[in-house]
Amino acid sequence: TNLALSRSLLALGRAEEAVRALQPALRGSLEVNNLYVTHTALHEALATAWTAAGNTDSARVHIQWVQRARRLRDSPAGGARRSPPPS
Repeated sequence: TNLALSRSLLALGRAEEAVRALQPALRGSLEVNNLYVTHTALHEALATAWTAAGNTDSARVHIQWVQRARRLRDSPAGGARRSPPPS
């Protein structure tokens, strides 16, 4: 729900509200609902929202998280089973 809400808010040009909608989703369990949302998807959305809000420093933190997640997923050592460290 938070992810869909943030996308709608971004489409309306309300980037700071999109950030506020996404932040609680990272603090809670992703398994409490029946939807499949990854931490990577949430971090990507936050990077987009922070960029739209003009806060490139905060966006960069989430971009780096996504890049680490992708490197781990693509590593030959089976990194897909590990999560990147929190930012």
